[in-house]
Amino acid sequence: MKKAELSPKGKPNLEWETLCTKLDSEFIDRIKQADPALTRKGLDPELKLAAIKAMLPAEYASEKVKELSPALEMLWAVLDAAIAYRTEYLMIQKADYEKQVADNAEAEEPVQLPSMEELDDDMEGLA
Repeated sequence: MKKAELSPKGKPNLEWETLCTKLDSEFIDRIKQADPALTRKGLDPELKLAAIKAMLPAEYASEKVKELSPALEMLWAVLDAAIAYRTEYLMIQKADYEKQVADNAEAEEPVQLPSMEELDDDMEGLA
């Protein structure tokens, strides 16, 4: 879902009050269909993992979200788990890539490997 679909008009950041109005069966179906292990290419900048992490209000944690709405606590837990899973998956991919680069450097006839960012947009900014 694009940020514009979740943000109040004219405001740059997500607001939970607005997000609450978007929690419907279509939204839940989109979450169910998401696969954090798929390669993600051609993403709008706001849909990249780094941008999604940056959108999350720093002052919110599970307890704060629970105070706002018990339903948001569940959504927050799903979002937090998805981000953690996706980040760990990318770190594994990065380690595999770095091994390929090292193996390639030792090969008799090295080949040109694409950059990590060319393989998956979410690799951009990955620590």
